This record gives sequence, structure tokens and C-alpha cells, in this order.
Amino acid sequence: MTLSYPKIYVFSSVPEQGKTKLILKLYNHFSGKGYKVACIQANKGQNDFKPYIKKNIYHYSIPLEAAASKAEFERWVPTGFDIYLMEITLGKSPVDIAYLQLFDNVNEVISSEHLGSWDDYILKYFEDNWIPEGGKSECSPMDFRDYFHDRNIQRVAIGAMEKRGRKHLVGLGCL
Repeated sequence: MTLSYPKIYVFSSVPEQGKTKLILKLYNHFSGKGYKVACIQANKGQNDFKPYIKKNIYHYSIPLEAAASKAEFERWVPTGFDIYLMEITLGKSPVDIAYLQLFDNVNEVISSEHLGSWDDYILKYFEDNWIPEGGKSECSPMDFRDYFHDRNIQRVAIGAMEKRGRKHLVGLGCL
């Protein structure tokens, strides 16, 4: 008998790029094919659960302790699902790197409007949201860029397919 492990699709990006919208579409896609799907997230915020609750979808939060090792991660992930859709909020911050080190394959979600200037957009996002006004930060997202890209990263452009009139999903890398 061959063991079949559940698939884990990992999505990472800064906020407002379409991660949650994509995950909800994928949830519907896989559920419609009869798979049991769990939506999980690192660092779930107070507002992040609302789109899931509105659609009556369970949304599991995975604490930072789970990032200690793959074995620890498996202890925290709910069991009984065929597919897991994992949302990692920023991807290029120290906390999110802890989660990413568990995975070889990550889907980086990017709004089509930022495709040509993604690195600049990330720098500006962190400057606007993390660095104290008139101050210096101890680290920059670019400090973690190489670590982030030291794995199989697949960029998923949100909006580009819809603008071209296509309704299919782009291929996704998974564990």
C-alpha cells in the first residue's frame, strides 16, 4: 500500500495582493472536486477570518511554535484533510521566514499592477508600515530576500488572467 500525504499549497505575499481571494477560489475549486480542504494561516489577524466566516469555511491559525520543525508543524495542523491551503502574510519578515523554512515550494501572490515593480513595492510597503517615522529599522525585507528565494518560488499574478478574459487557475507548486 502506498501512503498518500495531503498536499500543502503555501501562499505568501504582503497584504492586499489577493491571497485570501485566491485561497477562497481554490477552496471552492478543490471542494467542488470532492476534496476535504483546510484553510490555515500563520499569524491570523483579527480581520483575516471574516471572508472565511462569511462563506462558512473553517479557518485554522497555526502559531509560531509550530514553525520550530516539520514535526512540530504536523502536530498543530488539523488532521483529516486532503488539501491544505496555507496563507503566510508577509513572507519576507523574520516571523514569516520561520514558517517558510518548513517548505521547499511557495507561491508568491502578486497583484498584476505590481508585477513590474515588485521589489520596490515591497520595500515601500515595509517602509510605510514597519519602520518608525524618522527612524531606522533593524532589518529590511531585502535582508531576507535571498532566504525567501532559496526555494522554489512560483509567482502567481492576480488579476492578469481575469483581465485577459481567462477563467482558469494558474499551476501551483506544492510540497
